[in-house]
Amino acid sequence: MASKCSACGKPLGFIEGRIFARILCNQCAAQKAAREQAQKEQEKRLVQIAKEKYSAIPKQLWTGEIGREEAASLLRTWATEAKLTDGEQRLICDSAFHDFTLQLLADDVLTQDEENKLSTIAPILGVTQERIEKDFRDLLFRLTIGRMNDGRMPILNKASLLLKKGEVGHIEMVAALLKQVAIREYQGSYSGFSFRIVKGVRYHVGGTKGRSVVVGTEWQTQDQGTLSVTSHRVVFLGSKRSVEMPYKRLLQVEVFSDGIRLHLANRVSTPTFVVENGDVVACAINTAIQRFSE
Repeated sequence: MASKCSACGKPLGFIEGRIFARILCNQCAAQKAAREQAQKEQEKRLVQIAKEKYSAIPKQLWTGEIGREEAASLLRTWATEAKLTDGEQRLICDSAFHDFTLQLLADDVLTQDEENKLSTIAPILGVTQERIEKDFRDLLFRLTIGRMNDGRMPILNKASLLLKKGEVGHIEMVAALLKQVAIREYQGSYSGFSFRIVKGVRYHVGGTKGRSVVVGTEWQTQDQGTLSVTSHRVVFLGSKRSVEMPYKRLLQVEVFSDGIRLHLANRVSTPTFVVENGDVVACAINTAIQRFSE
């Protein structure tokens, strides 16, 4: 007896029913596949909508359309609906935090009100101070510069440098003191002879007429240590030597992306240091000098 389609009752052929053990006829099987495909497409659209709603929440929080508690609740809800992994959630929230911070720092000044606003939304987006120091190093330095441009200098609770009376420590950075070394090359002629070292051959000194000449210079690390900027001076404390640079003797500051050079009165050499961010050090020195001169 021929088997029948479980959906429409239409008899199945011998090959369909007996050999391939199908329970649906070709027409019903095609309809079922179409329904399943439509359902998958619908689920995909719903997930995409949920992702878009999740991505919109940080902006709504930033503009004040929703509050902190509502934002936190919606982030959890839409993360589940969008089937977002922890990594995907962090990527969206980190990107939003990065963009918001850059908006505040467009003028290179971070006011107290702006910092308070940023500090309010950061925890909702999963951005802690520890993560800012670890994962947002570029923003950390710009935030520091923004505060200093607003006149709010950082104050070290415990400085590695022994401070003088009335002196305040502002920043400390790991630094390397550089020295410029001449690159020499031997140039000239030689009037002697070349030989293999064999028995009976003697080497005579004095055939050289060339000389050693300087063909360039290169920077080498002279010492490793800490560069401190205080209210009165810049000090490098190294393992081999220390360099003190009072503001009253400072003539010029050259800033590099990864370093800084200080020109001092009555000093032939110009102390040059490699630091993680030269702009932060330069900004701290500039702000401290303005206060020092008042």
